[in-house]
Amino acid sequence: MKRNDSSPKILAETASADLARRHDNFLKKTKKYVEKFSSDDNFLERQVALLTTVLESIPDGILVTDNDMNLLLYNAAAEDLVGIELSSMTPQRWRREVRLYEADKVTEIPTDQEPGFRASKGIANEKTVFHRNPKVLEGLLIRVNAAPIKDWTGTTYGTISIFHDISERIRLIQQRDTIAAIVTHDVKNHLISEYQFLELLLAGECGPVTAEQEELLHLLQSDSLRHLQMTQSLVEIYRYDVGAEVLKFENVQIESLINDCIEAVKPAVVAKGLHLNTEMANSIRKINADKRALRHVFLNLLGNAIKYTPPGGSIKIEAQDENIGNVLVTISDTGEGIPEADQNLLFKNVFEKQDLLDASGSTGLGLYLCRRILQAHNAQISCSSATGSGTIFSIRLPVAKS
Repeated sequence: MKRNDSSPKILAETASADLARRHDNFLKKTKKYVEKFSSDDNFLERQVALLTTVLESIPDGILVTDNDMNLLLYNAAAEDLVGIELSSMTPQRWRREVRLYEADKVTEIPTDQEPGFRASKGIANEKTVFHRNPKVLEGLLIRVNAAPIKDWTGTTYGTISIFHDISERIRLIQQRDTIAAIVTHDVKNHLISEYQFLELLLAGECGPVTAEQEELLHLLQSDSLRHLQMTQSLVEIYRYDVGAEVLKFENVQIESLINDCIEAVKPAVVAKGLHLNTEMANSIRKINADKRALRHVFLNLLGNAIKYTPPGGSIKIEAQDENIGNVLVTISDTGEGIPEADQNLLFKNVFEKQDLLDASGSTGLGLYLCRRILQAHNAQISCSSATGSGTIFSIRLPVAKS
């Protein structure tokens, strides 16, 4: 009978032989290293010099600590980013002199939420922090990557943190956005004038209009309105991004707001031959929201559903209380769906996308603005979709505090 080479016995013998070979190689390498170390009085010094050279050649700041946050190793870049001398740094001095803030530059990060501290608890993490560097008047925005250092048993015995200064990149992004906002505002004013002039022409204020001319003017007016809506979205996005948008929060009954939005889109729903259904649970708790801003979110999502659902299709809005302290609103349709490859870009701004327009000529600015508005409400938005199977947008809004 032919021997089975995949039998448990053969596999065990092969694994044992492989383990023995690796162990033998490890002993040979260790022996060679020890012999070299013993015979070369300057070997250790050269290794330290090599490590120092490597550390100092890295432009990002590097900090290595033990598990009690005592500093073991650092480079000059780290000292420059922190802005104070690190040779005598202690955990107590760090807590006293190195204050880290959220990216908003106002909210101080508690010690137990600092990236390095979390790494000492075995949690690899990444966070953008603001540090009031005493040598840099405007302070620094720093991207911190912190990770635990573990032994072969998985026990954390230290941390390593990498500090990357992103202040200049953020400044350039803000400068770009400011220029874009100024240009957009000027274009918006021009488009308003253009739209109003086209209305005058269609009304015959400048003379009789033939049927052919009227059709052309309607096309121009529709195109002008689309561009006007796009520029308005850009202006609003800029206001949210720089924190200039002032929201007026109040306790809002979600059913009333949804019904208001349904009435606003009914003409478009009827004109396209769609079915619009609602399903709202009883006794939904109120939310704390800016009604105007939240209305914009619902109208945008309903507008997209109408746009991408073929005649005869259906759109459904549902609202219900969640036990975790949220109100869940879903807007679903039976439209063409969204390819999986495009779903990660849904809520990105225009500068984060490779293509400014999608196949339908849409920039996707509306969804990015929806995300910014919902972020201001401490709310979340997500999408579930597949090509040919429709789309579901889910919004979770925190309930109002009693």
